[in-house]
Amino acid sequence: MTFNDDSYLLRGAGKEPINLTLAGHNARLLVDGTISGDYRVEGDKANFTVGKSRGSATLNVGNEKQSLPMAEVGNVPAPDGQATLACAKHALIVTLQDVRLELGKV
Repeated sequence: MTFNDDSYLLRGAGKEPINLTLAGHNARLLVDGTISGDYRVEGDKANFTVGKSRGSATLNVGNEKQSLPMAEVGNVPAPDGQATLACAKHALIVTLQDVRLELGKV
């Protein structure tokens, strides 16, 4: 995920999955597509707006596998709405209503 001025881009080439913890279970999300949109920061709050999306992702949790359109994947890291932002030890922490994301630089 990259941020540039007031826009963001989430991109995956379908090669390296993202490791997640969902409801205490280890999961892997393989993204093969893009999502872009805008965001506005005021203090420790950010308002995200999803713009364009294309492609899909595959979510693996245990023995379960589910294919998701990128528009649905975009609702997690960049929902149309507000998130709280914080920085800690080289990571951006995005806290949404039901999800906490820790984004580190690679």
